[in-house]
Amino acid sequence: MPGPKIRSAWRNPSKVSIRAKKRGLPQMGTLGAGNHYLEVQVVEEVYDKFAADKLGLWKGQKGQVCVMVHSGSRGLGHQVATDALVAMEACMQKNKFNPIDKQLACAPIQKGWRIICIPPPC
Repeated sequence: MPGPKIRSAWRNPSKVSIRAKKRGLPQMGTLGAGNHYLEVQVVEEVYDKFAADKLGLWKGQKGQVCVMVHSGSRGLGHQVATDALVAMEACMQKNKFNPIDKQLACAPIQKGWRIICIPPPC
């Protein structure tokens, strides 16, 4: 079953390239720059009690303190994605497939799982 393979692959640091680790290490524990932020909020009005409950906002109680964080993929996430795209591009060239956008990269299913778990050449 693919689900467990991919989840365990992302938890294994040995599957992440050295370049990705070097890019990510200085950013660990920081929000980064640009539009990255951490914001403390207080729920003043609940418009959708069902959604508030699903988000764990104490059944829609007013006054709940929440934290919103946005940090994007940053160096580490960007590099992991780039490494996978490069490996997928090699597979596409080998299989003579040329998508209109390189971010639509793909590979035969078994090769794709190996790329996600361990980025090898195709």
